[in-house]
Amino acid sequence: MPATSLPHLPSLPGVYELACAGRCYVGSSHNVKKRVARHFAELRNGTHPNAKLQAAYDKYGAGAFGSLLLLRCSVADLLFYEQRAIDLTQPAFN
Repeated sequence: MPATSLPHLPSLPGVYELACAGRCYVGSSHNVKKRVARHFAELRNGTHPNAKLQAAYDKYGAGAFGSLLLLRCSVADLLFYEQRAIDLTQPAFN
């Protein structure tokens, strides 16, 4: 499934991961589907603020990227669980 096709992601609050070439980025949002779609729109346009993520996209292309919901949670708990996921996975793109 192309990374830009996101039927597997909910329009709910949660923590997500973008992965490419064995490396990942962890983030959280009030609306995971909308936020991940915005990541890919910025990457396609070459305007993503994360230089490492943009460089990987430019090198490997959209087909090398995947997205995954790590956890659904309340809006109040987003930052807590995002930080826990970052601490546990130590993502290369964060």
